[in-house]
Amino acid sequence: MSLTWLTVNEIDALLKQLNSILGVVGSFVCSDEGKVVTQLAPRYTDEQAQRAARIAHQTLRTLETSGVRLTDVDLNFGQGYVVLKNLRGGVLGIVCARNVNIPIVRLNADLVAKKLSDVLQPRAPTVRRKSEPTAPTITTEGTSFVELEAEWRRIMREALPAQITLRVLGELGTWLCCPRARHLLTPPIQRHLIFGALTVQRPAIERLYTSLGYRTLTTEPSTRALRFNHPQRNLTSTIYLDTFSMYHTFNLVPFLTLEDAPLPETALFLSRLQFVEMSNEILRELSALLLEHEISPRDEPGKIQLATITRLCADDWGWYKTATMNLQRLMGFALKTLDPNEKTLIIERASRVMQAIEESPKSSAWQSRARLGESTPWYNVPSPL
Repeated sequence: MSLTWLTVNEIDALLKQLNSILGVVGSFVCSDEGKVVTQLAPRYTDEQAQRAARIAHQTLRTLETSGVRLTDVDLNFGQGYVVLKNLRGGVLGIVCARNVNIPIVRLNADLVAKKLSDVLQPRAPTVRRKSEPTAPTITTEGTSFVELEAEWRRIMREALPAQITLRVLGELGTWLCCPRARHLLTPPIQRHLIFGALTVQRPAIERLYTSLGYRTLTTEPSTRALRFNHPQRNLTSTIYLDTFSMYHTFNLVPFLTLEDAPLPETALFLSRLQFVEMSNEILRELSALLLEHEISPRDEPGKIQLATITRLCADDWGWYKTATMNLQRLMGFALKTLDPNEKTLIIERASRVMQAIEESPKSSAWQSRARLGESTPWYNVPSPL
């Protein structure tokens, strides 16, 4: 089996992703002949890695003599575990310490294995299969974003002198918050602006929108969201008051005190992470937010705050279920769709968020709801915007 220099480097990048997980001490890939293709295991010599690869290969192939195709095997040894993933044309091995989070390792191993299976698949002497088409380049400076930004600026020119707090979110919020990752975004289909605002300013917001030519669509005083439309401009707008509530709910007030044009990246990330019915457009927004912004365990401007996300997911099993489900979707989407350098960073950051959620101590309410699992709905069905 021969691998090009580029292919080996691509495999190394995937192994670095695995090695970044807390508790993973090394990883390797061996071919279907039991030979090491590449290994990133600093604690072990090349000879030890080759021996481990041979044992891994022999273990899987021996177990398969029963006629069952095994996808993964966990082996215990004195100081930890070895997780083996069966590939088409080889074996992925991940050496772990005892304190490792095995579900996180398996999740990342599944994502990496999909890519490695394509790289390691034995090549017949036929015409090389064309590579998968990359996602088309999207010009995000297109009409939709330009028009939405122009309308947002028109609204804000009137809101700021009146001291009305409006923080934009939705597609435009992500676009404004991710100037270096706009190439990942898909221009919105709907001409729709979404804001977060304070309930105490509801009368002022209604007066503002009326003065700008909008009609009020929300008449119920107790509702937590205002809806408007502008017939002449063919625009609609939704303003969430104090809380953002669609499939799940989270408190906007702490974010509304910050002087940002869009909502901060943490709030934008949560507003997209809560979608149960996930689309590629939302996955692209999540990808852009993770590509643009680092992950931080603390409250740091310009970074996505882990503490806010983990607190929501530790208190509410529904949030936990949807968030972890979507992080898995996101990593799979990035692995399959995005540029190699971009997907490595996005998967690494998504994995860190996933690991923090899993390791966060769960509340008693979370424990009680977890026992019901998916037998009852864990999310709300949002009303159409």
